[in-house]
This record gives sequence, structure tokens and C-alpha cells, in this order.
Amino acid sequence: MHNLFADWYRQVDLSVSADTLTSRWKCVEAAVTKLDQDSVLQLARVCFGMAAPPGSTAVEGALAAQAFKEADVSFPMKGNEQLLRVLYGVTLAQAIVENHPLATLAALAVTCSHCSGLVPPPPIEELTGIAESHLVTRGQAVRSSSLEDPVVLPKFGKIDLVPPGPVDIQETPNQAHWAQVHQNFQNLKTWVDQVNAAVEALGNASSKTRAEVTAAFKANSERAALEGRISVLKEECDVLWWLFAEHDSVTNRPWAQHSARELCMRVGRELAELLTFYEPCLEARSFLAKALSRTEAHDEAVAFADLIDAGSNEWCVAVAQDVRVLVRQTGSVTPLHTCLVERVDATARWKERIPEASSLRPEQQLSPVQWADQALREALLLSWLENRHGG
Repeated sequence: MHNLFADWYRQVDLSVSADTLTSRWKCVEAAVTKLDQDSVLQLARVCFGMAAPPGSTAVEGALAAQAFKEADVSFPMKGNEQLLRVLYGVTLAQAIVENHPLATLAALAVTCSHCSGLVPPPPIEELTGIAESHLVTRGQAVRSSSLEDPVVLPKFGKIDLVPPGPVDIQETPNQAHWAQVHQNFQNLKTWVDQVNAAVEALGNASSKTRAEVTAAFKANSERAALEGRISVLKEECDVLWWLFAEHDSVTNRPWAQHSARELCMRVGRELAELLTFYEPCLEARSFLAKALSRTEAHDEAVAFADLIDAGSNEWCVAVAQDVRVLVRQTGSVTPLHTCLVERVDATARWKERIPEASSLRPEQQLSPVQWADQALREALLLSWLENRHGG
């Protein structure tokens, strides 16, 4: 049982007994085992008091609620809204803490829903911190472990080689010195034996060396760790090229010729495409700040509606086509992409739909770097849904 569970549960029952806590914790454990990607998104929405995506017919968190009931027959199924919000938050927290296969998805869903504090905090106030800690710790671990794993090298052993010694040849000035001739033949035989032994040792050493080199190449070609090393180095190179280029691929102009409001969502999405892993690298926000520092008005706060309205129509249409299906799953968990799709699909009154679609208000503001970081996390979450399919 989590050491803060009793404190969290007292939000719904100040005098909760130890037996009830034990029963409710079994509910949480049961729900964690049944988590899938849809239920993770649903629990995040309920935790942060967000509405379900438009057109959704599923009851938010129904799978977890059913797991609660199966684990504890006394679990109330009516008049339990705050109880569900608390236990849904605990379920997400526990899934992240125990490194569930969906832990990264849960952490991204929580941090995206939080949206730098623009939405009311969830009942489990530590939930956002738990999610952030997982993304930092996991992101560092997957990158550093790949770089620390060495490449397999051939294991060259010591060669026992005895070089042939000098040959002592006696002079034979005339035919009467047959004894000296015989001795010379004996000395030559000994020397030839030494040469043969040295050649054989060299042949054996060459064969072992060839076998070790072949084994090393084979081991390196088959090791997933080597692929991980290459992926991390590629990520670093791609991000460095991106930062040094200072170029907007959409308009084919330098960043310096744009305002921060125009670029903050684009640079967030671009950085997400360059990252190898779904967990942002530790320096991600610094990279975004570096990119936006080249733009105009990069220190001025930007309103949510102005942010969505700032992108070119061509770019918005292209992004909407890529994410439209996915945001039907995420809804208000990914407010930037959800409202961008609303801008493309809805009428001129799309701004009026912002509160319903995203649980944010049009006038709420963040700095360009915060919006860019939000776009980065949302893009990673959408990428997870597209590529992992809950795996």
C-alpha cells in the first residue's frame, strides 16, 4: 500500500478504518492490472474534471470502476463521484510508481492534462509530481544505459611463439669431413622443426584471431544495446542540427523572422519528432527556450485562443489530418491538438467551443516556452498512441 494512501482517502472519509483502507487498496491493485490505453486517458480526464471527447459513448473510467466492484462488493456504484476521482488518481499514481507497461502513457496523460497548472489540480495533489518524476527518471535511464553499454571487442589471447634459433653450420673444406656434414644436417633438421612449430603457432593464432573478430562482429550486429546506442547518438545529432539550423521548415524562413506565438507549437512538435523515446530528454525545455529565443516577443505571455489562431492555415490542416483520429481518443487530455482540429473542422465560432473541447478558457495564458513544452508532451503522447497501440 502506498504510504500516502490513507491521507488521500481521507478526502472522502475522515474516519476511514484500517479494514476499509485495505479493501479499497485491493480495488486499486485490481484496477492497475486491467489498465489499457483508453482507460488511462479516461482516468486522467476524470481526475482533472475534464469532459469526455465529443461523440464518446463510453462511460469514463467504467473499466476501473468495474474492477473496483469486483475486488470489493461493498464498493458504492452510485453517488461516488469524488470517491472515483480519488481512486482513479491513486490508480494512475500506482501504475506510474510500479513502472506498469503503460506508466509512460499515464505520466504523459497526467502532465498534458495538467497543462502547466491551467486546469484545477486533481484530488491527488502529488500525482503531477509523480508523473514528472517518472518522465525525468525514465528518460535519463533509457538514454544513459544505452550509452554506457560497451561495444563487444574481440578477445585476443596471448600467442606462445618460439622463434627459430641460429643454425650452427660447420665448415667442410674437403670430402673427408663427413662427420661435420652429418652434424650440419642434424642442425638443419632441428632448425626446420623450429620453423614448422613457429608457422603452426602463427597459423593457430591467425585462426583464433579470425574467429574472435567474426564472433565480435556477429555479437555487435545482433545486440539490441548497439541499436539503442545508435538511437541515442542519432537523437543528439538530430537535435543539434535542428538547433544550429534555426530554420522553420513550414515557411522556409529563419526562426528570427517569426514571432514566438507563431512558432511555439511548431517547435514543440518538431522536437518531439526528433526524440527517440517517448519520455522527453532532461534538456528538452532548454532546447525549446533556445529555439524560441531567436523569435520576436519570446518573453510575452500568449493567450490560448491566440496560440491556436497563430498557425498558418496550411500547417493547421496538415497537422489536423495527422492527429484527427487520435484526438478523438484523447480529447481534453491534449488541449492544443484538440482545439487545433476544432479550428480546422468547426465554423468561424470555434473559439466558443474551446472550454467544451479542452476544459481551458480562451483567455488563459502561458509563456511561449510553456506552450511549446505542452505541444512537445502532447505530440509524444499522440505518437505513443499511434505507434505502440497499448503495447
